[in-house]
Amino acid sequence: MQSGIVIVKGIGIGEVFIISTDSSNIEYNSGTIEEEHLKSTKAIADLIEELQSLKEKASNSGNTKIFEIMEVHELLLSDEELINTIKEHLDNGLDAIESIEQTTRHYENIFLNMEDSYFQERAVDIRDLGNQLKNKLLGSKKNDIDQIEKEIILVADEIQPSIIANADPKWIKGIISKQGSETSHAAIMCKTIGIPFISGIDDLSVLQIDDSIIVDALNNQIHINPDISTLNRYRDLIKELDDLKVTMTELSNQNIYISGNRIQVQGNIAGPDDLRFFSNQNSDGVGLYRTEFIFLKRDNFPSESAQFEAYSTVVKAFNKSPVTLRTIDIGGDKNLSYLDLGIEQNPFLGYRAIRFCLDGPYENIFRTQLRAMLRCIDYGKVKIMFPMITTVSELKRAKEILNEECENLQINPNKEQLSVGIMVEVPSVAICAELFAPYVDFFSIGTNDLTQYTLATDRMNPKLKELYSYFNPAVLKLVQNIINVGNENNIEVSMCGEMASNTLAIPLLTAMGLKCFSVSPTFINKVKYILNSINDINLSALLDEVSLQETSGDVKYILEQFQEKYLSKKTQYL
Repeated sequence: MQSGIVIVKGIGIGEVFIISTDSSNIEYNSGTIEEEHLKSTKAIADLIEELQSLKEKASNSGNTKIFEIMEVHELLLSDEELINTIKEHLDNGLDAIESIEQTTRHYENIFLNMEDSYFQERAVDIRDLGNQLKNKLLGSKKNDIDQIEKEIILVADEIQPSIIANADPKWIKGIISKQGSETSHAAIMCKTIGIPFISGIDDLSVLQIDDSIIVDALNNQIHINPDISTLNRYRDLIKELDDLKVTMTELSNQNIYISGNRIQVQGNIAGPDDLRFFSNQNSDGVGLYRTEFIFLKRDNFPSESAQFEAYSTVVKAFNKSPVTLRTIDIGGDKNLSYLDLGIEQNPFLGYRAIRFCLDGPYENIFRTQLRAMLRCIDYGKVKIMFPMITTVSELKRAKEILNEECENLQINPNKEQLSVGIMVEVPSVAICAELFAPYVDFFSIGTNDLTQYTLATDRMNPKLKELYSYFNPAVLKLVQNIINVGNENNIEVSMCGEMASNTLAIPLLTAMGLKCFSVSPTFINKVKYILNSINDINLSALLDEVSLQETSGDVKYILEQFQEKYLSKKTQYL
């Protein structure tokens, strides 16, 4: 079978389960205009209730990404303009099915014609919602995905988010589709859960229901009804990878020293629910607590006590290990349903994060959050981090407000109880890090935004995939400068972006002098395993060689050669 595009790495073995969204063969009995209005209203209400249930399920399981995506679906479905468009079609004599089809087609075209790839991908979400509404009206539960209790490989022209949200992830061993990109909501959900996913397969007709299939999303291969030797070979590889995970867990209990320096590996979280992901991971603390999630989960601003409960639960859980609380980072791709900040031409460059917090109308929201954070110092080591800092004056004002709230609470925390730092994600800070150094206890490098801002490249745009790379020499120079300034001024430097968990990047970052990595909890043991593998290697030669390269491709080639020489190839699969 032809190869496609690997969306999520991994290996999956199971039976083919074909997903169909075609409901044209199901008869629909239309009624009067009034009856169609009632049926349409009920279908929308039922689907909103279902989405809310899926959000609750995602929240309870600590799956923040699925929660956020289901929230986007709920917001789309609650949009007044969309609902009014359906009603207009109904008033014009179309039945509920036809009205939903016409409306979703209209909004699909609007999204598809937008220049921004992120919004183009939302056409899939609109199509998904339209199909779900039609199924409600038809009384159809076409795929019964929530009833599956065997290991399956999902096959579809297009995997829609509702399919992943409704399924029990333990039974989905892989996905094959004709359409789909890395920036789609379905892809994001699969990455979060860890479902191997290959897209771009033009001819799916060779796959039949109940065929045995192997999805090799490591080598971009698909094996249909494999012979016993192929099946056993892949089962052995899965077992080897599982055994490697056990080895990594055992090694993760050891402290890591490289060139005499203790190297720490911490976790990124979005709330107390994420603590469950640390059960088999030996973390040195929390390097990034994305506090905006407590705001995104609600339909109004959380109180100081509600925030204190969420933050202190994590601080207590880690006790003597530090917990880095990032102040609310909304704007860009994260907006609150109950706060209208207006429409912006370039939201990622706009009114967001610390810019919102320091503005007069919203300063009290910032102060409330800071008080909730400061109250946690009695339970462990608290680090407060300001996001999207661009100028020294912003940092000074943020610290001034923080100090005022310390006075209001009548506390005077020492360095063991509280440290204050910034997220370095804007080139102006990375270039002039020495100007910010006197005002911080730590820097945390956010490579996702730093890369897109440095290279003027939208990281969500698949057409720019080759341009967006944190291995670009310009990005590497900025990272090196931040680390150098931190080390020269005795300021702790950590990294909490995706680069910190990249197998190729870890040896290079260590060579640069990075001493703290903060990654998704599921990657902690992997990062520690790689660090343990290179702790007796002279890394200066690697750094010298990389510094001579002109392109990200050249840099990656050097790092791949290093990996092949010193690391187990299987680490790149985990």
